[in-house]
Amino acid sequence: MDTLNSLFPPNEVRRIQKLTPGRGTDHNIWAYTDHGSYTVKSGYWLTANRGHREGDSRSPADQTAFDIKKSIWKTPTLPKIRLFMWRDVSGALAVAERLNTRGMNVDPMCKLCNNASESINHVLFQCHPAQDMLQTIAFPTEPAIPRSLLEFI
Repeated sequence: MDTLNSLFPPNEVRRIQKLTPGRGTDHNIWAYTDHGSYTVKSGYWLTANRGHREGDSRSPADQTAFDIKKSIWKTPTLPKIRLFMWRDVSGALAVAERLNTRGMNVDPMCKLCNNASESINHVLFQCHPAQDMLQTIAFPTEPAIPRSLLEFI
């Protein structure tokens, strides 16, 4: 009773006390689909449109990262490549730097060159074997976009 009085005005407390519990069973309902069940599509829609509500805005860096992630799914390539690109941008690739931030104690040195810390950017763009491979496939050395999409985040 004291909890109700501390949370609500007296007229609302009286209304709450007059309510009788229903006899039906409780169950969860996802408000963003017609059928009440969660779907990945509805979860994505909610995340994508969250920034459009008043008082809920993303920082410019967060918005840029979100836009990049959104465009990745429209890239005309294999699904596993899109997933890899999304994991790169999200910082979700299993390199020593990321594993150590998640509590795993692994050697932080790059396993390919043993010359630098094993970060996503290093493994994909800075490590000598990666640079050799990028030259082999004629990947631009001075791209118009940052060397790692992680620089946006």
